Amino acid sequence: MDSVAHDILRLVVERHSEWLWADDAFPLLKHHGAGLIPGLVTCLCDSDPDVRRVAIGLLAMTRPQSDFAVPLIIKRLGDEDRLVRFAAIWKVSKEFGPLSVVAIPYLEAWLERDDEYERIHALTGIVAADPNRTEMLPEIWDAMQSDNPCVRDVALEFFGLAEDLLLSDDAQFDETEMNGPDDHVGPL
Repeated sequence: MDSVAHDILRLVVERHSEWLWADDAFPLLKHHGAGLIPGLVTCLCDSDPDVRRVAIGLLAMTRPQSDFAVPLIIKRLGDEDRLVRFAAIWKVSKEFGPLSVVAIPYLEAWLERDDEYERIHALTGIVAADPNRTEMLPEIWDAMQSDNPCVRDVALEFFGLAEDLLLSDDAQFDETEMNGPDDHVGPL
């Protein structure tokens, strides 16, 4: 087994009750030096889905040296493990920018799925890869009204509203504190 894959598996086993995020793993794998990125590429095909998932995150963290691996990460959009698929879409659409345009055909296939959560990720991933795909925007906008809070969160984040909504709630609270409950200014 590749030494990078072995180290990732060791980390997964040691933290079996927790999620292992790439942020946690990166400092522990730096000692691989120049062998880290080729080892991570090998990890994309590992039999353990946790190794594949963490390798995707680590490759995104090692940009631009790992940009050559984008097509291999995009292939993980078809992974049998749902968490690996989502790691691939999150990293491809948020970290690799214009390089993610080659993911669009894979994401268009996701549009045929019945899973609303996968669909919203496909929609936002397509628009992130190609901002000219504005025909997707109305459906993303409508997703902010979904009964599924996870789908709503993805849509809100896409439009940059999640943080704005939290800030407006905080500002409203602060305003009430300053003016007193009877002197509230603005809509309730």
